[in-house]
Formats: sequence, C-alpha cells, structure tokens
Amino acid sequence: MSLPISSEQLLGAEPLRRVLPNGLTVFFAPEYNAGLVSVQVWVKTGSIHEGDLLGSGLSHYLEHMVFKGTAKYSCRGLTQAVQRTGALMNAYTTFDRTVFHVDGPAEGAETAFDVLGEMTLRATISPEDTARERDVILREIDMRDDDPDSLLSETVLAEAFHVHPYSLPVIGLRHAFSQVTHAQLLAYYRARYVPNNMVLVVAGALAPETVFAFAQKYFGEAPASALGAPHVPEEPEQIAPRRRVLFADVQVLRGSMAWRIPGMRHVDAPALDVFSMLLGLGLSSRLHRRLHEELGLVHQIDASNWTPGQTGLFWLTYVADAGRRNAVEAAVCETVEKALREGFSEAEFAKARRACVMAFLESRKTVSGFAGQIGAQAVVVGDMGYPSLYLDRVQALTLDVVRDAARRHISPDKLTYVAMEPSSAEVPAKPETAVSSAPAPAPFEEVRLGNGLRVLLQPVRGYPKTHYRIVFHGGGYREPTNRRGLCAMLATLMARDTARRTAAQVAEAAETLGASLQETSGNNSFGLAIEVLRSDADAGRELLADAVLRPIFTEKTFSRERDVQRSSLQEDEDDVVEFGKRRLRELFFGAHPLAVDHLGREPDLNAMTVEEVRAHHAALVSPENGVLSVSGDFDREAVLSALEKDFGAWSSSAPAFVPPSRPDIEPAAGGRRVDETRSCEQAVVFMGFPDTGIACEDYVAGQLLDELLSGMASQLFVSVREERGLAYFIGANRVNTLRDGLFYLYAGTVPGQVEVVLEAMRAELARMRSGEFTEEEISSGKIRLKVARRMSAQTPGSRALNAALNALYGMEVNRDAWWEHKLDALDAAALAVFTQRYLREDAGLTYVLKPQ
Repeated sequence: MSLPISSEQLLGAEPLRRVLPNGLTVFFAPEYNAGLVSVQVWVKTGSIHEGDLLGSGLSHYLEHMVFKGTAKYSCRGLTQAVQRTGALMNAYTTFDRTVFHVDGPAEGAETAFDVLGEMTLRATISPEDTARERDVILREIDMRDDDPDSLLSETVLAEAFHVHPYSLPVIGLRHAFSQVTHAQLLAYYRARYVPNNMVLVVAGALAPETVFAFAQKYFGEAPASALGAPHVPEEPEQIAPRRRVLFADVQVLRGSMAWRIPGMRHVDAPALDVFSMLLGLGLSSRLHRRLHEELGLVHQIDASNWTPGQTGLFWLTYVADAGRRNAVEAAVCETVEKALREGFSEAEFAKARRACVMAFLESRKTVSGFAGQIGAQAVVVGDMGYPSLYLDRVQALTLDVVRDAARRHISPDKLTYVAMEPSSAEVPAKPETAVSSAPAPAPFEEVRLGNGLRVLLQPVRGYPKTHYRIVFHGGGYREPTNRRGLCAMLATLMARDTARRTAAQVAEAAETLGASLQETSGNNSFGLAIEVLRSDADAGRELLADAVLRPIFTEKTFSRERDVQRSSLQEDEDDVVEFGKRRLRELFFGAHPLAVDHLGREPDLNAMTVEEVRAHHAALVSPENGVLSVSGDFDREAVLSALEKDFGAWSSSAPAFVPPSRPDIEPAAGGRRVDETRSCEQAVVFMGFPDTGIACEDYVAGQLLDELLSGMASQLFVSVREERGLAYFIGANRVNTLRDGLFYLYAGTVPGQVEVVLEAMRAELARMRSGEFTEEEISSGKIRLKVARRMSAQTPGSRALNAALNALYGMEVNRDAWWEHKLDALDAAALAVFTQRYLREDAGLTYVLKPQ
C-alpha cells in the first residue's frame, strides 16, 4: 500500500531548532493560514520522576502551583494577561512530562512567551497558596473517585505494573499527597523546572526571528542547573495472568483487558498500532463485528496501543450489561486468539495502515495539535526524525510482520483483566479464561439544487481533506413527548444499514477511506457527516447520500443500537456531574422539551419501535427540512455536479411533520431549591435560570455573560477557587433551543461548603445585575470569544457544521460580521439588562446534589 499523500505533504519541513546558552531547546514550525499561534512549554518531569516521593502527586501539585503567581504577576494577573489577548491557557501533567500551553492570536504571542516563562521559571509558590491548593486537589481526588472510568483505568495500571511507577496515579495517592510539605514542593520545583530540562515549542503565524528573540527574552536569562536522573525502576516480565473485579455504585459493566508491550521507540510499535486498529478501530473492526453485531454482548468495544516512554499497554475496553462479564471475556479472548492464529485479509490490512496515516494527519489539523506533536517527538521519543521513521515502518509492514509482532507480546499469560460491576450484581464464578483581523476561509456560497435542497459550498486549499455534512430539523420539539431520543436513534440508524450495504459494509467502506460516517444529534437538529481525503471525495459522498436517501431500518440493528443508547444514558447516570446536569434539566423545564437531552429517557427507549423510527425518517428527512454543507479541498463545479447527481432527484411526498404544542418555560415563582443525595464523595451545586434562544437578538449578550462567568480569569473562579479554595471547578453553561433555554452556574465542592459556594454565586449575579462590570473584564471577555471563534474555524468540520446550522435555523449563513458587530456593541448596561431580565433570583432554581 502506498501512502494516500506524499510524505513531503504529510510531514512538511522539519521544525526549526535552536538551543539557547542555558540549555533550553526551542522548536518552531511556521503555519500562517489562521493567524493563530500555539506556545507550549514541555517540562521533562512527571509522576514517574518523583524519586523518594513517588505516589505523592508532586508533579501534578506543582502544575497547579505555578498558576498562583510570580513576582511580576499575581494569580489573577497571569490569567488576565493571557485572556486579555483572547488566548486560552491550560496545562496537564502525565507520567513523564508536564506541559503548559497558550493558544491564541499571533498578535498576542509575546504575552504567551512572557507568562509561560514567568510560570515555569519564576513561580513564587508561597506556603499559604500551597496549603490552599492542597484542599482543591483533595477535592479533585474525590472527583476521580466518583468517575468509574478513571477508577477502572487506574486499577488496570496498578495491576499491570507492580514495580514501575505507572502503577501510581498521576494525581497521587491521597495519604501520600496529604503529607507533601511546602519545602518538598519548592525543592522539586527548583530541581526539575530548569531550562535545560525544558523544551519550548511554537507553531503558528510568526516569523522565526521573532520566535527565537522572544525565547531568549523571556526564557534565556534563567540559569541552567545540574540535573539528577531520577531512578525509574523497570517492570519485571509478567509470567501469569492477573485479574481483579471491582464492585461499585454503577449501572453498567465496564471492563478492560491489557497486555504489556514495549514503548513507541521499539520496532514493533507500528505493527502493534496497526494490530490495534485491525481489532478495535471503528464499526467494521473484528471486535465490534463479533461482540456487538454478531453476539450482542457489548454496547461499545475498542482497542488502543498506549506506548509512552519505554513500556506501555495494548489495551481493550468495553461497556456491557451487568452479568455478561464472563461471556465478554471469553468472546474477546476467542476473537484475539483467532486473529493471532488466522490473521486478517489484505483489505482489512490496507484499511488499518491507512488509518494510521490518517490519525497522524488528524493531529496536525490545528496549530495546537501541530505543536503538541513536535513536543512529543522531542520529549517522549527523543528523536525529531521519528515521524518519517514511523511512516516508513508502517509502509514496510506486511500481514505476517504484524501478526508476528502481536504474537510476541499478546499472549494469555501476559493478560491483565479488570472489570467493574454494579454493586448489586452477583459475584460470578471465576471464568475458565485585542484581536486584529486574520486570514479567514472564504465565505460559504449558497446554491439550491433542482429539488430545493440548500447546499453551502466553501472551497479551502491547503488541508487535503473535504468535509460533507447534512443536517435536519430535529430535537425535542420534533419528538413525541413519550418518545424522547427518537431523533438520536434515527441519526444512528441512518449511519448503519442501507439498501446497498449492511451496517458492517457501511463501516468497512468508510474506514477503508480512513473515515467514519458520523451521526450527530442535539436539542434542535440531527444529521450525518463524513470527512475524507480529496482523492476519496466521490466514495465518501456516495456513502453519505446512500445513508440519507436509502436507509433501511432492521429490527436487529435497531434492537442493538437501542441497547447502546440506553447504555450511554446509564453511563451518564454513573457520573455524578452528568447526573446532576440531567436532573437539573428535568427539575427546571418540567413538561418543556428541553427537560430531556437528545439521548432521551430509558422508558421511552424501551417502548420505542423500529416502525416509529422509520416513520420519523419519512417525516423529517426531506430536502425542505435539511441543509447540506461542504468545506475543504474540492473543485466547486465538480462537487456541485456530483451533488446534483447524488441528491438532485430526491423528493419527499410525506406530509410536513407538525410537532406537538409545548408550553413555554414557567419560572419558579419566588425561586426554588431542591436538595437530593446519592452515593458520591463530592457535592455538586447548580443554579439555573431561563435563557434566550439561539435565534434571538440577545443571544450574543448571553454568550458574553457565560464567558465572564467561566474560565480561570472570571471573578467567580478567582474568588471561589483560587483565593478561597472552596471548589475544584466552577463556571457557567447554557442549554438552548431556537427561542428559549437554560442558563446555569455550577460547581463541585465538599458538602460542608455548599452554602458558602451558593452565596458566592448569588453575590456575583447581584454584582452583574447592578452593572458593576469593569471595562477590562468586558474587553477581555470579548477578545476571548473572538479568538475562540477563530480557533474553531480552523477545521472544515466545524465550519461546515456552523454554516449548516445557521442556514437551518433561518439565520445568515456567513454571520461572523453580524456576530462581531453584536458583540462589540455590548457594554455594562446591556449585560446588566440581560442579567436582570433572565438571571432573576425569583426565576431561578437551585439544585444541590450531596453525598448520602
């Protein structure tokens, strides 16, 4: 198989590299298309480097602490400086590195260099901040304990690694973390956060001389330091299978099966990547077809190849109904053993190799992803030639090479198996086995096909893929009150069986292109999308047309996908925050369609029939009810001609669907409060209010208000989390239809601080109702929204979705100028009016979810 695109196009020129006199390595990759830049500092220290304090979470603790301020910037000053430019700043810690990144407009790049240099090299780290942040991280640990997926992953690592520090959570063990002193934290910072232990990566719209000048100015004065090499013990070879079963307050069975493998530098790594894709990538993979399609044992199953550093895991995960653990394990083992014994077809092999290339291309879609890939090459792999080497190794693979590599590392005696069952399940027997204008893509052109279907076209050169998306009116207003989730089910089934292909053949055809036929559904719409290389556009477009025009709804597929949708609901029930959000909607909206999210409710799903889905398709999927958008690398005339051929003869004789009448939102007179309990460690509080709709004139005012109540620079976040340490997370969110919605604040805290957090929320809303906004606050919020919009426009999928929904909802397709005009016109008085009108205390609902 040859690559679908040349290595030169795929990789481009190698990034520029310079080492400063103090040992800091700087990489720069120019990318001028979007006027954006990503500045990232990769510190070569993570949880495996904590020496005598392994398991204490020192690295993660330090990641938090460097945000607390420097001699030049206060805690709030750091975030305000970044957000004043419209950029976003964040960080993460993992086993072998800590990464700080700022993504934003190129004209704000110097601020990014300044702030990141201050944080990483000149952080203050006071005893008072250390004590305060300890409480915040303890709450974060409690949150992890409320997350079934995190607990399952940590248990897999603890069972697979008995000696290597991968066995210990990055955030730290609670008892070990609680004993960390300020002196230990400061000593770790001074030893590890030194320029000769860092890599600075920059990608975006800057001149090389500017990048290296900023690097020298903001990082070059810090002295190099002698670096010790923390001992990282090697894991001895596993000689027998390992097994552990957890029982928790969950509704569905989760399971993981893992085999220890070498790291990404090993010659077998590309072969194992391909093997993981053959087994578990997409709907046409062996595991999905066997366990989901044929046996109906699981709702979800996939495979991945986790290869950090020198060792990793070949990892399978699944979600299934309780009580099926033994059957699933046996079926997985049988499927894997058969693959190792009999191998795969050439068609499957070509698809998997292509998927490796497409995954690599996907990581370079944004400047942030591009910079992240360079950082990984420099810090994790340690060789900038790795991408070319990796692609060459993938290119050289054969089926026999892949199978031989898999046989070397994946065997029954090296299996680690962990499952999490609902507590109620019986224990089974052991189984036998300021923003300036920036370059922007051209506006969308609207064309109508002969049948009236609206088509939006946006040719954009440079990124060699084309995105096709079609959307239809849908959501709660277009579902019967006792069949919520019907549009989501319809979207799913449209992407499965058609008159020309079975569901397995659809998945096979899409994944052979390195793509997938993606179904989407939400509060107001549903649809399908596919993104392919330009050379594969005809095949991708034909798959989309087939799904829209010729779906067939079989009882077998419907039954299987209904189980998957039901399982997704149950997974949300297991997550305390997601449960709280769903419950808030139920309590706030009552009979209004927004009371239920797009996935519906279990009783409605249980009563749903395939005939109802078929009828819903006939009622909603028509040229008059949809919009098709195309963005990316394509020839306008050729695509328009092809769309007329594929969709032009489409017509619908079904009568227009008339949604049942719905009441408007009725505010809770005098305000209302509901307190509930469940099995969890943390408390989650919500404060909800009526909101405007997407198509309303004052929607943009709500966007700005949402921004001012969210993020690290918001006064609410700084007051509640940074200064007082009352909550681990706090912010705002919105749920909207075209004409109404819900605006809510939410926070996670300890039960004893619930009332204090609620009072802080009330005080902040009172400030906003009185119009006490600062000019800096409003200006910074506007800049952040503009930059976020620019960053979203980097991908053809995002552009196609936004344009299609604008057209579907009756708004201007290319509405960026309108939106920016509305945003610029907002001032303190306008925001106060919005807050007074919608976020009134007498119209609010307070919902508190606490541990039992």
